[in-house]
Amino acid sequence: MSTIRVQNIPLTTSKDHVKQHFTTSSTVVARCSLEPSHDDRSKQVATVTFNKNKMLKAALHADNAIMMSNITSESGTPRIEIDNHFRGFTVVAGGLNHEIDIIALHGLNGHAFNTWTREHPSVPGGVMWLRDLLPDQVKNARVTIYGYNSSLVSDASVSRIQEHARLFVQSLQDFKRNDKRRVILIGHSLGGIVIKQQGTGVH
Repeated sequence: MSTIRVQNIPLTTSKDHVKQHFTTSSTVVARCSLEPSHDDRSKQVATVTFNKNKMLKAALHADNAIMMSNITSESGTPRIEIDNHFRGFTVVAGGLNHEIDIIALHGLNGHAFNTWTREHPSVPGGVMWLRDLLPDQVKNARVTIYGYNSSLVSDASVSRIQEHARLFVQSLQDFKRNDKRRVILIGHSLGGIVIKQQGTGVH
C-alpha cells in the first residue's frame, strides 16, 4: 500500500499543512490522519496515504524529510521521522478525547497499517478501515495499531511468539501508564496468538 508514517510533528502543525507538504508534482495525498503521539502529547503523528504506490518512494525521499523538518521555526524541535514500517504504536484516530482504547495487532508476515487496508476501485490508495471507517462507528475510541517483526523469514517458534508477547505487554504497559481507560485488543492471525499468549496486565 502507499502510506507513510510521519512522527515528531509539532502541535502547531495542522492536517492541511501536512497534506500540503506532501502534495507535489510527483505526489498526490489521498487521505491523511493527524493525532497526538502516544508517548509525547507535545508532538503529533500523521499517516499519509497517496493515490498510487509509486508516490510513496518520492515521499520517503530525503528531500521531503528535510522539508518537513522545517515545518516549524521552534528551536530544539526533534527532527521529523518518516517511515513506512510502522513498528511500535501508531495512533490513527480519536487521540484527542477518548474513553476507550482500541489496539490492533497484525498477523504473520503482516504489516501494522497495510493488514487493515483493502483496495477499492473508487477510493485511491484503498480503505484503511481502522482509520477511515471505525471512528464513525465508535466515536469515543482512540484507535491505535501496533507493528512488530512477524516476517516468515524470522523464527516462528513458540519461544519467538512468547518474546513477541512479552515485548507487546511491556510496550502496552508503557502506553497505558497512568491511564485507566478500557482497552479492546484486535488480533489478526498471529496477532491473536500474541494477545492470548499471556495476560496483558491492563483492563
